[in-house]
Amino acid sequence: LKYGAMALELEHLIGYSGRQANTVCYHPEDSQKLVFGAGSCVVIEDVNDPHSQKFMRGHDNDVSAIAMPSGGDLIASGQMGSTRFQGAPSKVIVWDYNSQQPVWDFAGLSHRVVCLAFSADGNFLAGSGANQMLLIWDMKTGEPVYSRRTEQLCSMLCWGSSREPVNRRPAYTICTAYDHLVLVHAFHFELQSMSYVLTSERLQLPAAGLQRRYTCGLIRDSELLAGTETGDVCVFNCSTLVFRTSLPICNNGVTAICASDQHVYVAGGDGKVKVLYGHDTSWDQLGENLLGAPVKALSLAADGAEVMAGCQDGRLFRLLASDLQSTEFAASHTGPLTAVAFGTASDCTASASEGGEIILWDLSDYSVRMSATSPSPPRCLTFDDATGSLLAGCDDGHLRAWSRRSGGMSQVSWSVPGAHRGAVTSVKAGSDFIISGGQDYTVRVWHVTTHEMLAQYTSHRRAIGDLYIDESLPFVFHSTAEDRLVISYDVKKNCQIISHNVQSGNFTGLSQRKDQEREMITCGLDGRILFWDVDIADPVGCLTADGKLLCVACSPSGRYIAAGGVDACLYIFDLQTCELLSRHAGHTGPLVRLAWSPDQKQIITAARDGCLCVWNFFEL
Repeated sequence: LKYGAMALELEHLIGYSGRQANTVCYHPEDSQKLVFGAGSCVVIEDVNDPHSQKFMRGHDNDVSAIAMPSGGDLIASGQMGSTRFQGAPSKVIVWDYNSQQPVWDFAGLSHRVVCLAFSADGNFLAGSGANQMLLIWDMKTGEPVYSRRTEQLCSMLCWGSSREPVNRRPAYTICTAYDHLVLVHAFHFELQSMSYVLTSERLQLPAAGLQRRYTCGLIRDSELLAGTETGDVCVFNCSTLVFRTSLPICNNGVTAICASDQHVYVAGGDGKVKVLYGHDTSWDQLGENLLGAPVKALSLAADGAEVMAGCQDGRLFRLLASDLQSTEFAASHTGPLTAVAFGTASDCTASASEGGEIILWDLSDYSVRMSATSPSPPRCLTFDDATGSLLAGCDDGHLRAWSRRSGGMSQVSWSVPGAHRGAVTSVKAGSDFIISGGQDYTVRVWHVTTHEMLAQYTSHRRAIGDLYIDESLPFVFHSTAEDRLVISYDVKKNCQIISHNVQSGNFTGLSQRKDQEREMITCGLDGRILFWDVDIADPVGCLTADGKLLCVACSPSGRYIAAGGVDACLYIFDLQTCELLSRHAGHTGPLVRLAWSPDQKQIITAARDGCLCVWNFFEL
């Protein structure tokens, strides 16, 4: 997108969290393309080119289900219940794969879309929701052809191959599961009502009883393979409606299942993925792999050579279909993001989340260089280039550092226990000292090598929002908080230089101009970006955004300002003209932190939706 003197594009989105099942799907005809959910966005990615992603936005909560028909021309996605509308509606959007534009927008489900599945010929889409509704839509007209409220939640939904046409219209087999009940349905056109109807029959269970809750399934030839919370796969004959056998697979329940012509791939909540061969009551296990976390999704590539597994810890694995050897394909955070930072290198950035993960990313291929798990969720991050560490301020009041050198980040290299009472909300590292601010309204100065406290001040009346070390005066730093104060402090003189304040608009972010008088820049919940001169009490300039702002950063060249906030939008301002150049939505949750790369070619944004967006920035 071009905006006068600059251009901005969303280059890459990191955000598969593994919170939802059935949100990973290989394209059924192109083995190089993967479709997955990242927050409320549906992403199409080339598995061999991490710089090739396409995005579909239309949901206002996490994507909870994804399905594609055999032809691969459509994508269906469903979401968690909306928090913006009464009744928590969960809309289903059908997208055109080639244009990434919505074709149909379906209502009727709420709280969560549990299952989505296309018929074999792609003419119909069936979906079930947490509101115990089962709906079937016609893909040619976009109209619902069947709707029913069930007594129990439909936890499994799958289509079989097409039956013999009834009344010159296609007929189908559908299998569903409700708690302990498994049904086989005939979906056909009825002349009397001039509409499609669903007739149902129960599958017969053993006389001794088979108490299972079903989680996933597929129909292969005339057999239904249904995964259960117990950890086994039950095999039913759909023609005779008889239970055939039960196959023990894993612990913690069967969570995903997919199949090729010859083999069946099953995954469980214990992280195991197994490949099976057989039919009816005769089955053999041909391979097994143990991944590092519960598996939430499985999808087989179109050429049958690979299986993609999505795990609960946010990682995606490519497994060879022949022996299940695995390679990590991608990683992401599992909780809302809290921080993002750059050091001196433009090809490496770090981010942190409420899940406790701290990840050092290689931006050349978006792989993980190093990672660590903090004992307490990190609130803020900074690169300490003096010691080669990555420094985090945590919810428990500790400052913790991890070495970025080879073999580092496996354990904390040093820490300052109880640096603040309550959470550490901001931390910055200079060449001579480290500064931190916390929920205790206090700003403290620490020695860069001995980590002893050198100074502190408690002039703020609210939790510290942001800190910034001065660009031209290395012993001066600035602090801001939601008490509407901006304070400048001289470490050498151990005294406060000046304090700025406004009557309204709590401050949330802090930066500094690189040109002119090196004015400080604040952003606030009133949507204003204010400029402050160290010699003048009142603001010397003002820019305005549309929503409440949470973060602000000046570009390395000093010409541009980037800001983000509660409306999840990224704002770009030109300081030469004082114009708003861009307002672009990449997230669906509040944008809490952003950072420019040192070469000014990229902007990284972190949001509460758990996604990390990488934006390419060009000057024209």
